[in-house]
Amino acid sequence: MPFTGSTPQCFAACGDLSISHAYRRLILLAIGIAFAPCLSHADDHNDIQIARYTTVSSAPTSSQIDPLEAIVQVNFPRTLVRSVGDATTYLLLRTGYHLAPTEQLDEQVKNVLALPLPEVHRNIGPYSVRNALSVLLGSAFSLYVDSIRREISYHLESNSEKAVQTPNEKRQKVISSASAPVNTNFQVATLGEKND
Repeated sequence: MPFTGSTPQCFAACGDLSISHAYRRLILLAIGIAFAPCLSHADDHNDIQIARYTTVSSAPTSSQIDPLEAIVQVNFPRTLVRSVGDATTYLLLRTGYHLAPTEQLDEQVKNVLALPLPEVHRNIGPYSVRNALSVLLGSAFSLYVDSIRREISYHLESNSEKAVQTPNEKRQKVISSASAPVNTNFQVATLGEKND
């Protein structure tokens, strides 16, 4: 018999009440599935209901716990930021942190902070503030954070100290290695030992 009327009339005409009952169960199941996420979300202990359909988390975000983890995208203004040090200070403005006093910084760090800001660093992000600070000085330096004083500083990486030489030191090293006789007697020394 072809379907010619509404669903209840068809079921009544067919005399099959079990299909009508199954149809009602299917509708109730669909409604239950649709509202299940709302009901389970309302039971979460970290959420506070602030309106009928709006909840907010009562747990602090990671950037509220550690302001250096805030995600930023910065376009450094040319009138205010001219050097790497200016960019570092500008980046720290709203974090509550500050750069360590210059007398506490290494000489190499002071030199890099005084350099003009590279054009590729003029627009930076989206990064965490911590990563943006590391990008500004480069991979030769490590970022140190004093969370108690809310102060940051940079230190030269230990493996980079050997790479930092003045042009005269490099020239002397090249000249002395070219004119030195070749020594075929090699001795292996460990750290802390002297070879005689």
